[in-house]
This record gives sequence, C-alpha cells and structure tokens, in this order.
Amino acid sequence: LSRIDNSLNDSSNDVFDLLVPNLQSPCHFLRMHTLKILNNYPDRPFVTDHADLDLIADLDEEPSFNPIAVDQGLGQENMKENGDTQIKSNSLLTGMCTLMKTLMILETTPLNLRYERDLTSSIGAIEVLGRTGKLPVIYAEAAANHMLGLLHVKFQPLWQASIRAI
Repeated sequence: LSRIDNSLNDSSNDVFDLLVPNLQSPCHFLRMHTLKILNNYPDRPFVTDHADLDLIADLDEEPSFNPIAVDQGLGQENMKENGDTQIKSNSLLTGMCTLMKTLMILETTPLNLRYERDLTSSIGAIEVLGRTGKLPVIYAEAAANHMLGLLHVKFQPLWQASIRAI
C-alpha cells in the first residue's frame, strides 16, 4: 500500500499540472470530476519552511532573476517577541492540508439561498488559507483556478467572495 501511495505522490505534480487548468472551466461537471480525480491523491502537508521550496521552475521571471536575493529576511516580520523567546505567528498551520476536500465540498454544494452562507464561508476559509502563505504551491494554483471557475457560476453571491479569495 505504501508503494502505491509513493507512486501516486511522485506523479501527482504532473497530474496536478495537467488537470488544474480544468478548474477554470465554465463547465460544472468538468470542475467536479477534476476535483474528484485530484482528491484521490494523498493530502499534502502545509509548507512550514519556505527555504526548502524550489520555486525557480514555477516562476515566469527572467532567468537572471533571483527571488532569494530579493526576499532576504523573509519571515522576520512574522516573528513576535515573547520575553526571551520568539514565536512565529502562523505556527498553528501544521499537518496535512485539506484544501482539495474543501474545493470539492464547494463544488458539490447546491447553489441556492439556503446554502449561500455555507458557500461563502467555505470560500472565506480558502481565502484565509491562501493568505497564510503555507499552502503547497500546487494547492494555491488549484484554489486560484477554482475561484476563477466559480466566476462562471450563475449565482451572484459567490462572485464577490471568489474575487476576494483570488
């Protein structure tokens, strides 16, 4: 079983890269079935140390651009002084990220006024997770693409929440 999990995890970046653009689609069924496929992969952990990430391949910048040189001291603004110890303010997000399940719930919830509050609060939760800076990169891309896809939904109360989340 662990061999299957490892092979799923190894190829998941390629699958995510291929399927995540489907989440922008105006077609509800394409978004829903894409999320069903992506939810079959194991959840990813929250990013706890941005120094371990290699984002060079994901950047659309010039090859000479060095984001590490620009962001020296990243994380220092998130430190709070507590006596003689320092505590990171976003240290509560650890473990596995269930963003993909939240996106699936959002896509499968009926679109009517009875569920408006549930839908907007789910989008708000996605917005909060995105602002923490601890989402895995492929999850952040999936969330942004899904929020763009929700702008095709003919239920106006979702639009403003989706725009804020983007």
